[in-house]
Amino acid sequence: MSAPLHRRLLGRLALALLPLRCAVAAAAWPDPEGGLPVIARIPPQVYRAQSQISDVLIARDGRLYGTTQNALVRFDGTRWETLPYPSLWSWRIDSTADGRIYVGGNDEVGYYADEPDGSTTYHSLNSAVPSEALPLGAVRGTRAAGDTAAFACDKGWLVWREGRFTFTPTPGSTRSFVHRVGDTLYASATKTGLHRWDGRAWQPLPLPAEHAPAGVVALAALPAGELVAVTSPAGAFRISADGRTMTPFTGAGAKALADAAAHLLLTLPDGRIAANTRQNGLLLVSPDGQSYLQLDRARGLGDNTTFGLALDSTAGLWVGGMNGFARISVDPGVSVFDERNGSAPGGLRGFARQGATWYASVLGGLQRLAPADPSAGAPARFEPVAGAPRGMTDITSHRDGLLVTNYGGLHQLGADGVWRKIHDRAEDVFLVSSPDKFPDRVMLGTERGCVLGELRGSTFTVLFETTETGPIEMVRHLDDGSILFGTRGRGFWRLFPGTDGWRNPRIDVIGEKEGLPRTRSWTAPFRTPLGLRFHTADGTWRFDEAMRRFERDPAFADGGRNRYAYPGTTDAHNRHWASGGFIGSPLDRRLGWFDFADPARARWHEAAAPLQNLLGNLGPAFLAIDPGIKDRTVIWTKSPNAVLRFDADAVAGDTPPPWRVALRKVTANGRRHPLAAAPATFGHATEPVAFEFSSNLLDGGAVTFQTRVLGFDGTWTDLPGATLALTNLDGGPFTLEFRARDLTGRLSETGRYVFAVAPPWPRSPAAFLLYALTLGGGVFGFVRWRLARAGRRERQLEAIVAERTRDLATARDQAEAASRAKSAFLAAMSHELRTPLNGVIGYAQLLQGDARLATDQRERLRIVHQSGEHLLRMINDVLDLAKIEAGKIEVRPAPFALVELVNDVAAAHTPAAIA
Repeated sequence: MSAPLHRRLLGRLALALLPLRCAVAAAAWPDPEGGLPVIARIPPQVYRAQSQISDVLIARDGRLYGTTQNALVRFDGTRWETLPYPSLWSWRIDSTADGRIYVGGNDEVGYYADEPDGSTTYHSLNSAVPSEALPLGAVRGTRAAGDTAAFACDKGWLVWREGRFTFTPTPGSTRSFVHRVGDTLYASATKTGLHRWDGRAWQPLPLPAEHAPAGVVALAALPAGELVAVTSPAGAFRISADGRTMTPFTGAGAKALADAAAHLLLTLPDGRIAANTRQNGLLLVSPDGQSYLQLDRARGLGDNTTFGLALDSTAGLWVGGMNGFARISVDPGVSVFDERNGSAPGGLRGFARQGATWYASVLGGLQRLAPADPSAGAPARFEPVAGAPRGMTDITSHRDGLLVTNYGGLHQLGADGVWRKIHDRAEDVFLVSSPDKFPDRVMLGTERGCVLGELRGSTFTVLFETTETGPIEMVRHLDDGSILFGTRGRGFWRLFPGTDGWRNPRIDVIGEKEGLPRTRSWTAPFRTPLGLRFHTADGTWRFDEAMRRFERDPAFADGGRNRYAYPGTTDAHNRHWASGGFIGSPLDRRLGWFDFADPARARWHEAAAPLQNLLGNLGPAFLAIDPGIKDRTVIWTKSPNAVLRFDADAVAGDTPPPWRVALRKVTANGRRHPLAAAPATFGHATEPVAFEFSSNLLDGGAVTFQTRVLGFDGTWTDLPGATLALTNLDGGPFTLEFRARDLTGRLSETGRYVFAVAPPWPRSPAAFLLYALTLGGGVFGFVRWRLARAGRRERQLEAIVAERTRDLATARDQAEAASRAKSAFLAAMSHELRTPLNGVIGYAQLLQGDARLATDQRERLRIVHQSGEHLLRMINDVLDLAKIEAGKIEVRPAPFALVELVNDVAAAHTPAAIA
């Protein structure tokens, strides 16, 4: 995935600013006491391809490419890949501004381009090659600038631009070449001179005629616009900025270029020229040509034949060869001393400068640093000092001569070069210390205790000796004349002169009773801008003199965890350099420094990856500041792997360029997906969605990738590798954010990728639509069924109603007939009953007027009359009802007595009447 334009510009700006540190440090290059650069080898076993690497390229996206047999190899800072190539050999390689990687091989030209999904495809351009350029032969030259790619083939120069080739033949030439200096393309061949591409054609440079026959094999930039050219026949020349003059490039470095027939040049950011050779390894030549450094198999390269040169974003020069890659740190402020230019680092015990010479004590004897020989391409190296005692343990400078200890005593190397044993011991002496302020005073540490003596000339006199301290550690001679040192498990001791001087010193011991944790390990006092501090395996402590108590110093804590601060040394800028790491993690300690800009906290910084890789996880065994260099801080350190010398001011003042991570691959549903920033949607699958990342850091330092998924979990999580697999995730959109952290804890820029994951089919929109349609269909069917059933029931009820209606009509007719019959019967019977009843009532009325009746008879007759009238009224009422039913009732308005009617009604409803 190519970087956005603004990131490309930032990357170029970073590359432009990065070398400022190198330029400052390289002002005095070569450093007379500088050793070998840091070299990391990458053999074929790592990248798993053919051993010969014919050319190297750092592409615009930060990835490393190398050409080899039948393939290109690629490194993205995390993983190595192999890209198939359709010819036996891929020879030369370069990239254009659009990110295409152009390659020339055996009868083959073409380019690699990244696809939207991050995969890389090769596109052959052979079909577009003009016929007059065929056969191509071995295309051993490929250079690109802007949108133009130039190739050197057997018959001339090919230029690919705007989708077509321009061919320029070179008749009579035995070999043609193309070069790139900055953004300018050049071409050369034997007998044709040097040409510059003007955007349309090759234009010859107006060089003097006598130089035209010489073929320019290699070309690079010099200051002030000049060019340096290596020619065949062998020669090295300066070419003026206007291209009109060509003068010899002179000096030891220039001669080395010509003698080695350098075949590729690259101008480094500090002006030095790196050169490939076929038998002399790699040459680093000063801009004036006067000095150089030669790196070959004996000095750390995999082979004496080198191909290709490319500079990465952290001042690493990549070189190809017959046995793989090599990465060379071209920062001149860092150099290495090991078995290639000194003794094995494992036996080195200490450093000291005596006069102008830097010494190192090793178990095998004393060694002095021999200055570099820039006229012979040789770095500084350690050489044995004749006559030195063996089994040396420590070393310090003294006005009367260099002092060294060994297993048996104290020795002195006088200014006359003569060795003298000035103190004999029947035990091991492993520490010697003598302060500049009190040069007569010498402190010795033995396997059992300490010895304080006086040295005058070559005479050493013991003043005080004790075994109560046990073996002592770091000694500090304080400004008030006292001596402070640490012990192994017996606290800190401070010696003050007594009434008779140092023969009976006053002793102050501070340790466990003052609150120091118990330990059987080393302890060490050291100076900081915060005052004296006391370090143990349990952390750093400060001592309250008034309270006579030790307190843990929170200034050396980081995130609630305490850091190591020893072995360490404090420089003139109040930076405390140390073998850091968190207490409790002794196998993860790194070189770095504390600064004290914040008085409440000592802020920790870790040195860059190349230094860490050489020192390893255990960190430096000790650190020593070279007191003989006044204009800068030079520190020496060692590990089991190497002895390092570095410019502390440059390391601490370095501002690394911004760096980034890239998303290289997205796999979902069994296939790759585009890496574009537009939101992507993945179908649901049982396999996880996988994301692969890389960084543009090629310095070999470990990188930890971190990710978080916004919309799911906003917490940054460290990945165990460079791949993230997400499972059981659906919905979205989600924003995947990714970044990386290097060895120093520095974070990269944050990348983002927006995506969504379709839910499983049962929870997909189509499924829910189907569910809705099914439910709707079910409801519709159910309603239809219910309506049909209701219709059937309605018809059944209507039939029943109709039938019942017919039955009711029949019953009604029958009832009406019966009612009419009843009415007729009642009417007839009423008339039939009233006639005899009227007779009964009439005779009863007549008999009541008979005087012959007795009283009781008259009463009985009255009852008969009364009952007859009542019965008559009832018959009249029945007759009225019949008239009502027949609709023949007549209303005759007449007055009536309501009270009598009520009484009659009430009387009619009395129990007696009812009875």
